[in-house]
Amino acid sequence: MYAIIRDRAGEELTRLILEPDAPLEPDVYARIYADNYGFEPLGDCPWHVIPDGCEDFSVTIQDEPGSVVCWNSANYLIGEQA
Repeated sequence: MYAIIRDRAGEELTRLILEPDAPLEPDVYARIYADNYGFEPLGDCPWHVIPDGCEDFSVTIQDEPGSVVCWNSANYLIGEQA
């Protein structure tokens, strides 16, 4: 299982290999990505309502990268630098 992080153009920025018991919640991996690159995901908005193409990055949880099956996904905006 993977958490794939993409920019708004759909280009893969990074992928995280998930352990079998890892949570299937995109917010967990958005936080890890933000912490690694020194920014805050924009906090007080409902991330799930950001339309495709308007996000700064997205997190998709899939069995395999490029798979048509998606377990969960969410879009995020970047707020302030941490």
